[in-house]
Amino acid sequence: MDQQQINQLASDLAAVVNRLVNLPYVSEAEEQALFELILRKALKLVLRDKSKPETEA
Repeated sequence: MDQQQINQLASDLAAVVNRLVNLPYVSEAEEQALFELILRKALKLVLRDKSKPETEA
């Protein structure tokens, strides 16, 4: 899955979460941005390319 697809999926999922969750004192636009950021990071972790070897620190 490429970056554009991940961003679109995160945006779509964030819209669903935003409808279900209401954070007090935060605007809808800020809620949407927050949920997109969280979901984008989570999707990148879950869907990262398994063919690339992980480097150890």
